[in-house]
Amino acid sequence: MNLLDSIRRLTTPNGQKLLTMVHDGRQQWLHGLESMLLPGTNVDYAQKVGDGLQSSVLAGPLNWLMRNFPQAPPVVERLRKEEWGTVQPHPLTDKLAVPNEFYGGRELWMATILDFAFGNAYWLKIRNRVGEVVQLWWVPSCTMIPRWPRDGKTYIDHYEYRPGGVGHVLGFSEHMTVTGVGGQAVKIPVKDVVHFRFGLDPRNSRLGLSQLGALVREVYTDDEASNFASAILQNFGIIGVIISPKEKGTASPDDVKAVKEYVQEKFTGDSRGKAMALGQPTDVQLLQYNLQAFDMSPLRDVSEERVCAALGIPAAVVGFGTGLQTTKVGATMREMRRMAWTDCLMPMQETIAEQVGRQLLPDLDTAPRRRVRFDHTRVPALMEDDVEKHNRVRADYLAGIIKRSTAKQELRYPVEEGDEVYAQPTNINLLTPGTVPEPQPQNQGGDE
Repeated sequence: MNLLDSIRRLTTPNGQKLLTMVHDGRQQWLHGLESMLLPGTNVDYAQKVGDGLQSSVLAGPLNWLMRNFPQAPPVVERLRKEEWGTVQPHPLTDKLAVPNEFYGGRELWMATILDFAFGNAYWLKIRNRVGEVVQLWWVPSCTMIPRWPRDGKTYIDHYEYRPGGVGHVLGFSEHMTVTGVGGQAVKIPVKDVVHFRFGLDPRNSRLGLSQLGALVREVYTDDEASNFASAILQNFGIIGVIISPKEKGTASPDDVKAVKEYVQEKFTGDSRGKAMALGQPTDVQLLQYNLQAFDMSPLRDVSEERVCAALGIPAAVVGFGTGLQTTKVGATMREMRRMAWTDCLMPMQETIAEQVGRQLLPDLDTAPRRRVRFDHTRVPALMEDDVEKHNRVRADYLAGIIKRSTAKQELRYPVEEGDEVYAQPTNINLLTPGTVPEPQPQNQGGDE
C-alpha cells in the first residue's frame, strides 16, 4: 500500500473518506498583532525594529552572506552511467548569469540571500509569447504573498504581487502583513514564481520560517544600546578642569571670565602642556571620568552571538568583537571560515539548488535525470593552502598511492623522464593474492 492509498483510506470524524489532501484554508497571516509578540512581553519589538536594514547587528552577518554566497557558481548536472557530470553550457546557468538586461547573476543572488535569511525569497519569471522564460527578476518579499482558497482544497492558488508592498520589508512581521498594503494587486500564476523557503513556518506552512524572526528583541536591544551610547556622548557635559581661588571669598564675574578665556587661549589646542603662572593662590583641579560605567559591550555581545548563531556563522568571521575574543583560543580563523561555509552557506545552497531544480529547471530543460547544485571547488575558504596540499601529496606518494609524475603535476613541478614510478615504503612487504604472511619471531630472551 502506497502513501496515496493510505491517505484515501483515512476518514473524517463524521465517517467520510478523505479522498484528497485538505489544507488549512484560514488566512493565518491575518491573525493580527498578537502573533508577533514575543513570550513574556506586550511590546511589539518587530514594529520598533522595522525592516532591520538599519540595524548594525544585522549588517555584518547579512553583508557576509551576500558577499560570499556568489563565490560558488550554480551548475546543472546529468546522471549518466550512475555518475553525475556537469552540463556545459546550459540554458539555466546562462539565464542565472544574465537574468535580465539591468543586473547580473551576482546581484540576483545577493538580493535573494538577503530575503532568504528572513525565511522567504521570490523570483518572477517573464515569458515571451510562446511561453518561454526569457527573464528572471528578484521580487522583494514585501511585495509578494501566496494566496489560497478558504476551503483549503488548493495549497497555493496564486501569488499576489503588490509593487507598493504588502507589509514590512524583510520578514520580522511576516504574519501581520495586512498593514501597509499599497499598490495595485497583480495576480501571478504559481508557475511564474520561484518561491524560496527556509523550511516551513508552522504558523503558516505556505511560507518559510524566518531565521531571524525570534531575535527581533535582541536586535532592538542592540539598537537601543547604540542609541544610549550616542546620547551619552552627545548630551553628557564633560568639565575638563576647575580653577578656583584658594583664599576664602568669591571672584568677580569679570575676573572669572578673564581667567577662563586666558586658560582656553594659552593652554588648549596646540598650546597644551605649557607652564601656567597665576598672580594669586589658585587651585587647579583636573577632573577624571570613569566612562567604563557606560560600557554597553556585554549587552551588544549577546545580540551579536545570537544573531550569528541563528544563521550558523561564527561571530569572528563577520568581525564581531565577541567572536574575535574567542579566536585567541580554540579554532583558528581559517577553521571558522570553513565552519561558516559548512554550517551556513553550504546547507543554504543545497536548499536553494533543490528549489531551483524543481521550480525553474523544467522551464528550461525537460530532459530527465537533471539536478542543480553549487560548485565549491574554487571557494577560497574551502581550498587547501600550500602547506596542506604539499603534505597530502607527499603522503600519498610515499604511501605508494600515486606516481611521482602525478605528484609533480599536482604541485605544478615539471615532469621528467623516469617519473612514471611509484614509491614503495621499505618497511612494507607486498604479498601476492593467496599468500599468507609469515609469523614474526618472538623475542623471548629480553633485550641483550
